Amino acid sequence: MLYQPASPSSLGKLARRVLGVLGAILASLSISRADQVYLDGMRDGELEDLNLRRTASGVYRPFE
Repeated sequence: MLYQPASPSSLGKLARRVLGVLGAILASLSISRADQVYLDGMRDGELEDLNLRRTASGVYRPFE
């Protein structure tokens, strides 16, 4: 007979899914922060080429 491991418990499946979701959230936050750092290093002319402007509060907005 072949070895048949027991199927993972529903608690194990749930824990894996929760960890996967948390990992995805952390990854998206780090990507967003990297984009912000990249934009912070740009000159005003480069931001205008991308149709963006930097507000006084440091937020980037598109031209309207």
